[in-house]
Amino acid sequence: MQATRPTIVTADDTTGALETAAACATEGCSCLVVPHGADLPAGSGIPGALIVLDLRSRHLPPDEAASRLRSVVEATPDLRAHKIDSTLRGNWPAEVEAIAHAGRTVLLVPAFPAAGRTCVGGVVHVDGVPVHETAFADDPRSPVTTSRPTDRLPGAVSAHDLGAVRAALAEGVRIVVADAASDADLHVLAAFAADHPDVVLVGPAAAITSLVAPAQERPVPAPLRPRVLVVSASRHPTALAQLTGLAALGVTVVRPPADARIDDADGVLSRLADDVHRHLSADASIETLIVVGGDTAAAVIGDAIVTVEGSLGVGIAVGRIDLPGRRALRLVTKPGGFGAPDTLVDVLHDALGST
Repeated sequence: MQATRPTIVTADDTTGALETAAACATEGCSCLVVPHGADLPAGSGIPGALIVLDLRSRHLPPDEAASRLRSVVEATPDLRAHKIDSTLRGNWPAEVEAIAHAGRTVLLVPAFPAAGRTCVGGVVHVDGVPVHETAFADDPRSPVTTSRPTDRLPGAVSAHDLGAVRAALAEGVRIVVADAASDADLHVLAAFAADHPDVVLVGPAAAITSLVAPAQERPVPAPLRPRVLVVSASRHPTALAQLTGLAALGVTVVRPPADARIDDADGVLSRLADDVHRHLSADASIETLIVVGGDTAAAVIGDAIVTVEGSLGVGIAVGRIDLPGRRALRLVTKPGGFGAPDTLVDVLHDALGST
C-alpha cells in the first residue's frame, strides 16, 4: 500500500505497538509510536509515515477497551488496522466488535508464521499446538481459554482462503476470521484489505506489516551502545529463561522482587518503572534500555513517544526515546513470550559485537 499521508494503526499493548512499527520501519517507513492520550508531535504528517497509536487496552475492563478503540475508529475513518496479541490474550473480542459496531468490516487474521503462530481450520496454534493448550493458558493477567476466535465473536465466520473471505463479505458478514499458515497467506489477505478501505485488518504485527509496500532501500538501525540496562516483569517461561541467560554477560537486570503480588500488577509495574528511572538517573553512562514484556514497556515508557528505527529479530523493536532527564536513549523491546532461551544473549552479541 503506497501511502500519500500517514497510515494510522492501533495496538492493544506497548511491545505490540513497537513491534509493528519496527517491522514497518524495516520496510522503509518513518514510524512513531504514540501512547494513548498523547498529542501527535509536529512533523507527524510526513507522507508515507506510519503512526501506531498504543491504546494500552489489553488489561482494561472489556467495555473500556472497546470504548477506547471505538473512539479512535470514529475519529479516524481511514484507520487501516488494529494489532492484537498473536496468542489471543487481551480484549480482542470486545475490540473487534467495537470496530464492527462503528460501521467497519473486520478481517481478523490471527497468525504470525515466523513466530510459530498459525491459524488453520479457524484454530490458532503456537508451534502446532492449539494456543489454549500452551503456557499462554496460564497467563496471570489474561489467560487464554479458547483457540478458536469465532467462539468469542458471535456472528463471525471462519474462512479457509481469500475466496471464502470474499464470499462471506458478499453475504454481508461483518467479521471474518481468515486462516493463514504462511507469510504468503498473510500477503494475499493484506493485499485484499489494502484494496478495500472499508476493511480494518486485525491481527498480529506480521499481518499489519504486510499492508506496507517494501521500500527501494531498507534502513539499517544504528548499532547499540555497550552500556545496557535490562528490565522485565514478564512471568512467561520464555522470558524468564532469556533473563537467566544474561547472567553470564554481567548485564544489569531490573526485576520485581520475588515476592511481588500477582494481584497488584499495576503497583508492581509502577515500582519497577521507578527503579528503572533511578538506575538511569544514577548512571549517566547507560545508553541502551532493553525492556521485556508489553506491560513492563508501558510502565517504563510512560507518556514518551518512541521513534522506531527497525527490528533486531522477530518481534524485537529498536528505536530512540527521550525519558525525563535522559535524551536520545536507545530502546529495545520484546514481547515476553517471543523467542528462544538464548534470544536476548544473541541480540546483545550481535548488536554490541561491532562496537
